[in-house]
Amino acid sequence: MATPKPQIRSAFPTPICVHYLPVAVEVNAELRPLVVERMQTAGAIPENGTGWRSQPDLESWGTIGAPALFRMLRELADGMTSTRAGGRVSLEWNIAAFAEVRRKEEGLAASTHPGAFWAGAYFVDDGYGKSDDETLGGECEVKDPRGTLPADLPPHLGFRVP
Repeated sequence: MATPKPQIRSAFPTPICVHYLPVAVEVNAELRPLVVERMQTAGAIPENGTGWRSQPDLESWGTIGAPALFRMLRELADGMTSTRAGGRVSLEWNIAAFAEVRRKEEGLAASTHPGAFWAGAYFVDDGYGKSDDETLGGECEVKDPRGTLPADLPPHLGFRVP
């Protein structure tokens, strides 16, 4: 039997997790010099405004910090992933992790990660140096993973949903 009113369903949920890892201080102390060294070894940062990006082998960097970081990220991904019925999982996650460096006025073009279940950003140094000065540091914009659909919609209209 047809329902008398339209039924709204959330077909495209986009979860975002913000998590401060307890090992961040130790991991960052090890990873920051490694990132700087790799960047300097690779040569100067390109002048196209997009900064520098390493090969996707960040997980293998370091002796203590990187393995601990990636172990925690795998545990976090397991804890935030379930079967369709809500059951817990323990998966063999494949990780492609890059180190990236941006200087003042540089940004990162939007990118996609086809086949990825989770995508993440981990900041070794956000540029603020524990300052409250908002003119320092950078911004992180997380785009909607549904692709261009939101950009194709008229900007003055929204969905009237509960």
